[in-house]
Amino acid sequence: MEKLRIKKKEYDIEGIEKDGNLLKIMFSSETDNIKFAGTMDLLTAGGELEATICGYTTVYKVDGSTVVLSNDGSVYTEPVSEPDPVTPELTEEQKQEQERLAKVTETESRIAAIDAEFKTLDYIGIKIATGRASISDYEPEIARMSELADEKNELETQLTDLQSTKEVE
Repeated sequence: MEKLRIKKKEYDIEGIEKDGNLLKIMFSSETDNIKFAGTMDLLTAGGELEATICGYTTVYKVDGSTVVLSNDGSVYTEPVSEPDPVTPELTEEQKQEQERLAKVTETESRIAAIDAEFKTLDYIGIKIATGRASISDYEPEIARMSELADEKNELETQLTDLQSTKEVE
């Protein structure tokens, strides 16, 4: 079994690993307050000097009988876990208000879509007014415009009702 000599005291170790600026030492048993300063000697199972380790003086992390040292002064910090976001329980009134606002948005969106479609059909009125076309030339488009106008009127009434519902409360 290998040993690690620190300040003339020897400790049994299971292994030692270097990873960048960190040195991980797996001691055979838990260690109490070893002062890691200066140099450490790694000894073979027969007690012969295998290597001298310098510069690893800062205790980075201790986990049971495993000690991780750093040679740059860095110290391990536990990651901070964010608490789960708390979604407040909505009251019935708040749920109804959310539904109302969603309906307002949906209704306004549909009205905007109808207005956009109207704009694509505006040329028909100009052609008829200037005598370049007749109503019969555009019967399907005019019927569609009438349907859209009826739908828009209905939606505007619904929107007024939805908006006045909040004002009354």
